[in-house]
Amino acid sequence: MRCKDAMEIAIANVPGVAGKMYVCPDVSGSIRSPVTGLWRGSTSAVTCVDVAGLMAAAILRKNPLGGDYPVRDGRRIYRDELA
Repeated sequence: MRCKDAMEIAIANVPGVAGKMYVCPDVSGSIRSPVTGLWRGSTSAVTCVDVAGLMAAAILRKNPLGGDYPVRDGRRIYRDELA
């Protein structure tokens, strides 16, 4: 099975909505922390922003009429500002 096929199966239950759907994930500094929190010896390499990106991608895959608008400090962040 290809990775693309596995991802399509993984998001099969993500709902679609009528019309446009916009996803506004938080990309502030605090969301860059590990999803497990900071635990000595068991801190995850996966960050909250990784999970937010995955969730946004899954929602937008099932709702292609929308878009994503990353947000930091209450305002939209443009692609060149994400680095």
